[in-house]
Amino acid sequence: MLPVIFKSYFSEMLITEIKYAVKIYLFWTVVHNLSIYLYNKLCVSNSFFEYIFTPLITITPHCKALYYVFSTSTDMMNTMMMGFSMWVIPKLTMFTMKKPIHEKIN
Repeated sequence: MLPVIFKSYFSEMLITEIKYAVKIYLFWTVVHNLSIYLYNKLCVSNSFFEYIFTPLITITPHCKALYYVFSTSTDMMNTMMMGFSMWVIPKLTMFTMKKPIHEKIN
């Protein structure tokens, strides 16, 4: 009876964790892509006249803010990949074990 309850609880907990992680991942992916798109639209020169004024355009507040969002989202995605790796490795090792840890102790 206990293993069935443990499996049910474990699978519900796993599904909840995966849903939460996917929401965070989608949020940062959308923020990252939107900031890159807006930065390219608003802060990157498209004509020769804009090319001359690139140093002035890149220091404007909206360009600095978009660059900050872009670099922060990049850092968050790197952190998420490290966190995902640290989360998934113990889960995979638990599934690949021949006997659960609590049975080896007894």
